[in-house]
Amino acid sequence: MKRHMIRQFGSLTVLSLVSTQLLAAPALAAAETQDLIKLEHQDPLVPPLVKIRRISVIGTQYQDAVKLVMQAAIGDELAPELLEKDRQRILGLGYFADVTLRLIPISEGHELVVYVRELPVLKRLRWLKAPTLVSGDALMTPFKSSLNQILNLQDLEQAKQAAESLYRSQGYVLAHLELQEADGELGLLMHEGLVESFEIEGLERSDQNIILREIRLKPGEAFNQQIMEADLTRLRNLGYFDSVSLRPEPGKQDKDHQFRMVVSVKEKQSRDVGLNFSLNNRDGVLGGLHYTDSNFLGNGQYLNLTFQAGLDVLGLFTGQANQSQRSFYGRVDFSDPWLLPGRTSFGASLFSERTPLFYGSALNGVPGLENGLLQTRTGVNLSLGQPLFGDAYSPWRGNVSFGAEQVALMDFSQVPRRELSLSKRFSATDVFFNLGGSLSYDTRNYALNPTKGIYGSLSAQPVWGDGSYLRVMGNLSTYIPVIPEALTLAFGLQGGAYLGQQPLYEQFFGTGYSTIRGWQENGSLFGNKYLIGSVEARFPIFQPVSGVLFTDIGNFFMDERSRMSNGFGTLTGNALPFKYGVGAGLRIETPLGLMRLDYGVRDFSSWGWNSLLEAGQLHFSIGHKF
Repeated sequence: MKRHMIRQFGSLTVLSLVSTQLLAAPALAAAETQDLIKLEHQDPLVPPLVKIRRISVIGTQYQDAVKLVMQAAIGDELAPELLEKDRQRILGLGYFADVTLRLIPISEGHELVVYVRELPVLKRLRWLKAPTLVSGDALMTPFKSSLNQILNLQDLEQAKQAAESLYRSQGYVLAHLELQEADGELGLLMHEGLVESFEIEGLERSDQNIILREIRLKPGEAFNQQIMEADLTRLRNLGYFDSVSLRPEPGKQDKDHQFRMVVSVKEKQSRDVGLNFSLNNRDGVLGGLHYTDSNFLGNGQYLNLTFQAGLDVLGLFTGQANQSQRSFYGRVDFSDPWLLPGRTSFGASLFSERTPLFYGSALNGVPGLENGLLQTRTGVNLSLGQPLFGDAYSPWRGNVSFGAEQVALMDFSQVPRRELSLSKRFSATDVFFNLGGSLSYDTRNYALNPTKGIYGSLSAQPVWGDGSYLRVMGNLSTYIPVIPEALTLAFGLQGGAYLGQQPLYEQFFGTGYSTIRGWQENGSLFGNKYLIGSVEARFPIFQPVSGVLFTDIGNFFMDERSRMSNGFGTLTGNALPFKYGVGAGLRIETPLGLMRLDYGVRDFSSWGWNSLLEAGQLHFSIGHKF
């Protein structure tokens, strides 16, 4: 009985043909009494060179093919050990289960006898272990051309690779096919590369559950590279780790060709406590203190405690500081991305902030507001979010929120401006409630610094209380890796609109992420509608610094009805239909996040080295603009 097996170990395919019956070789029996030179046990007393006087091939009808691939020829003088290369060439034909070479002394030289054992004729194909992820008929198709033919190992290997490629094309890169031949029947065993377990290494502070819950693949399922890459992307986007990698290893039980998935992480510092100072175009120097932990107690929750105030630096030195005209910002935020099974998130915020608006540059004809308007907001926000379409890892996500806030208005002399409020209370305070909903789509490979993918969101927020109106906002960004790891093109579009009779202070302002770079962030750009498009070319310079070339174009608009009902006079900042800003910037990766420094030019006609801040503007912030 004959039995042939093809086995696969790791990424190397080894063809092993085992026989329980020796090849019948009459010539060999007759030669056993002669002085044979065996290649595998060469006699050291044999002369170093032998002369080939005759070549015989026994055991196959393909004698000419065997002689054609051999380097040895009649009349050659060579060292016997060189014949091993010829043996490998003969095996390489693929038709033989075994090849044995013998040198038999004859008159004036040696006869080279090549004994071969042919593989059997393939009569049948059958599944010993059928596949579950790919059609068995499709996997068996590459082998059908070998039916009723003498088996050829090269053809079998090509058919095996073709079958495995069907699995690999769908991401099942650890799947492999095992072949077993017996009496002309070829049995196929499909090992689909199952996950035995997940092991986490490198954790110091974090609970391993915050990693395991982000992994869609589960033990017992077939390993899929496409799904695993999406899992690793989610882990990197958590912001808890400096690095995340995966290392498949053989299963501990070595059962049914299963694999252990070792996820290796390097935790980053997620807590930030201390004093902070910053600079923006509206307030100048700001100072404060904060406690922020994006991985609170190692459970993946977010906690933020922040207080920050604008500093009247000049007044501090002259003894005439007036902090009542400066910004202050106090906030407490908490969120849990997995409050409930199914990736249901929860967030809550308490806030109180005072913001100087307009600085008088956008208003004419409003008495007492030549220097600007102070707005104080105090309130609470609650939100719940969940992936859509029944998939906890869907790129689509919905969110609902509820908020309540009180808004107070006064001028820089601390006089309440009740005529600007909707309620007309003496305290010039308005109270509002809102219930909002949003829809988002996110396929970015890295949320903080994406190089490919799409992000979009659309939100609507009805507001009621002392007034009623609707706030609608949306944005869409896409990232294209023109030269991987060297150049990324980023395109962004954002806009929003207030529908109804929103109050004076409820406007969109050209600050923060809504800045048109090159223009001041002092409130001079505002409106109840806005639209901004941006294009950036992002490229590395040297770690951790990268560069950006950008163009922004857009504007803030106010329709005539809103302008007149809110008492606005001539709008000095919104004369042109669209505004542009062109410039360059730097991005610096720091433990606190990606620091952004941009310089944009808004007026090339007046640009020069002596007028950099007259024709353009510097912008400082954290994170990419989009």
